[in-house]
Amino acid sequence: MRLEMRYLAMVLLLAVSVDAYSQSHNEQVTVEGTYRPQIRKSERIVKESSSPNINFNIPDYKANTSDFDFNYEMELESVSPNSYVDDQKTLIYDNFLKAGIGTMLSPVFMYNHYSDITRSSSLGLGVRHNSTWLNMKDYSSSSYMNNAFNIALLNKFKVGQLKTDVDYRYDMYHLRAVDINDPLIFVNNDNGRNIHSLNASSAFAASGSSYKSLYEEIKLDYQYTGICGSVNEHLIQLKSNLCYSDNWIGNKDNNVQTLGADVSLAFNRLGTMLTLIKLSPYFDMNGAFYRIRLGANMDVKTNDSDSFGLHPDIKAALFVLNNKLEFYASLSGDNRFYSLKDILADNPFIITNFKFGDFGYEKTRVDLRAGIKVNILNDVDVHAGMRYRKINNDMFFVATDDFYAKYEGDEKTYRLMAFDIMYANCNEFDFMANLRWKINGKWSFSADFAYNTYALSMPDGMNNDSGLDTLYSHAWYKPGFELCFKTDYKMNEKWRFDLSALMWGKRYSLEGNLDAMEYVVSELEPLFDLQLGANYEVKDNFTVFAEIHNVLNDKYQIYYSYPSYGFQLYLGIKYRF
Repeated sequence: MRLEMRYLAMVLLLAVSVDAYSQSHNEQVTVEGTYRPQIRKSERIVKESSSPNINFNIPDYKANTSDFDFNYEMELESVSPNSYVDDQKTLIYDNFLKAGIGTMLSPVFMYNHYSDITRSSSLGLGVRHNSTWLNMKDYSSSSYMNNAFNIALLNKFKVGQLKTDVDYRYDMYHLRAVDINDPLIFVNNDNGRNIHSLNASSAFAASGSSYKSLYEEIKLDYQYTGICGSVNEHLIQLKSNLCYSDNWIGNKDNNVQTLGADVSLAFNRLGTMLTLIKLSPYFDMNGAFYRIRLGANMDVKTNDSDSFGLHPDIKAALFVLNNKLEFYASLSGDNRFYSLKDILADNPFIITNFKFGDFGYEKTRVDLRAGIKVNILNDVDVHAGMRYRKINNDMFFVATDDFYAKYEGDEKTYRLMAFDIMYANCNEFDFMANLRWKINGKWSFSADFAYNTYALSMPDGMNNDSGLDTLYSHAWYKPGFELCFKTDYKMNEKWRFDLSALMWGKRYSLEGNLDAMEYVVSELEPLFDLQLGANYEVKDNFTVFAEIHNVLNDKYQIYYSYPSYGFQLYLGIKYRF
C-alpha cells in the first residue's frame, strides 16, 4: 500500500493543474479567474478600487452571479480540519455532486442544486459533509465532523430582487488529548466542541442603478452560534445602502458623482447585550481615469467608555494606460465588537469560563492602504500593496494547561489544551502581492504573498506591572509571512491536474497561567501544506478524482498542541448535471 501511494504521489507531482469544475446553464453565472472585484448594481457606472486580501484559501475557484450569489465552496478546508471556519457565504456551481473517501476513513460528500422555478424565481440547495472516523496516532478522541445545509430563494420583481437564504452548520471537534503519566487533579471533562450555527438572511436590491434615481439595498441577517452545554450567541444585523448619482461636476460623458450612505445596526447578545450603530455617508467622484471618495464612518456603542466613534473614509484611485494600470490609496478607521461567531471562526477550542461581556470592541483607529495593480496583455494580473493599521483591543489566543479529562472506560488521565483570550494594542504593517497568470489555454498559475509585522503594547488603562513584558512580546499565532500558490493544467479533454501549496513563517505561542503571570513562550515551526489532485473525465460531466492532502505528512500546528492530520489520500467522483 505504501509503495502504491508513493507511486501515485510521484505521478501526480509530474503533472499539475485543476478543473474549474463549473459550467452553468444560468446566463447570470460566470467564472472569475482573477482578483478583479465584483461591482454591485449601484456601482456599475464606476470602477471599484479594491485592497489586497491576505486571507488565502486553497483552492479558491469561484462562480458569481451578476447580482446575488448562491453560495458554496467546491473544495474542503485545506489547511486543517480542526480550524472551525464559519463559511456561510460560499458559492454555488449550478448542479453538482461530489462524493469520496479518504485514507483516515474520511467520507466527503457535497451536493449543490440550482434551478429556475419560474421566469422570476430561482432555488438553490446544498448539503455538505466531511468527517474523520479514525483518531490521530498518539492522540485520544481526535476525530472531527463538519455538516452544512443551505437553501436559498431568489425572487425577481419589477422594482428589484429579493434573496432569502438559510444556512445551518453542525461541527464537532474533539480536543487533542495527550496521555499524562503523573497523577493529576481532574479539573474539567471538557473534551470536545459541538458547535451549532444557524444563519438566516433576507436581502433586497433595487432594479436599475443609482444614475439619476434613488437606489437602495437592504439586508436583514440573524446569526445564532452556540457551543453545546455552554454559551449561546444571538446576533442580529440590519444593513442598508442608499445612493443617488448624477453629472453635477465636469464633462457629462466622462464624469459621474454619487451621494450616498451606508447604515447598519447590530445587536449581539452573549451574556450581555452589545449594540453598535453605524452611519457612513460618502461622496464619490468618478471620471474616465480617476475615482475619489470622501466620507466618514460614525458609530455609537453601548457598554463602552468611548461611546461615540468618528473616523475618515477617504479613497482615491488613478487609472492610466487605458485602465491597464491602477494606483490607489485609502485612509479609514472603524469599530466593531467581538462575537462568539468571530472567535470560533478562528479557534474552536477556547475555554468557556471567561466573561463574555468583557469582549468589548476592537477599534481600528488608523487603516492606511496603498498599492498598484496592472494588467499585462490581458493574461497577467499583478497587484502589490501595503497596509498599516493601528488597532486598540486586538484579540490574541494564549494556551492554558489547566484542563484535564478522563474518557469513559479509560483509566488514563489526559491533558487537554484550551485557549484563553488576551487583548493588546497593536500596530500592524503588511505588504501583500498577488499574481494571476493565464499562461495559455491549458495552463494557469496564481500566487499570493504577505509579509506581516506586529508591535504590541498594553491596552489603554492597564498599569505597566512587572512580568507583563513577555505577554506583549509577540503577536501570538500570527505568521511573519504567508505564501500561497496554485497551478492547474488541462492535459487534454480527459485529464486535468492541479497543485496547491500554502506556507506560513514561524509563529509564537504563549502557554501558562495568565492570572499568576506564569507562562512560557514557544516557537511553532513554519507551516507547509502541499496538495495534489487529478481529474479524469469518464464521460461528459462525470469525473473520477484523486486528491492528496498534506503530501509531505507535515504535522504542523495551527495552534499549540493541535497538529494537522498529515497525509491523506482521497478518491471519489464528481458529477455535474
